[in-house]
Amino acid sequence: MHALAKGPFDLREPHTLTGQLALWLMLAHAVWATRVARRGSEAARAGFHRYSLVVWCFWLIPYFGGMFLGMRG
Repeated sequence: MHALAKGPFDLREPHTLTGQLALWLMLAHAVWATRVARRGSEAARAGFHRYSLVVWCFWLIPYFGGMFLGMRG
């Protein structure tokens, strides 16, 4: 992706910022999913599913933003 970018890495860009936040949230999501799958109770599974929905909805922001930027440019 870096080869396709027209400018330098700038965390202040909305697409870059939301993308970075989404990646870190997905990392936390994967770690939590592993812990819940290994030894989670029903309450832990319910909490995980609520968090999971929020993470995936947030992930859609940079996903569709990247599609929009790709179609625009």
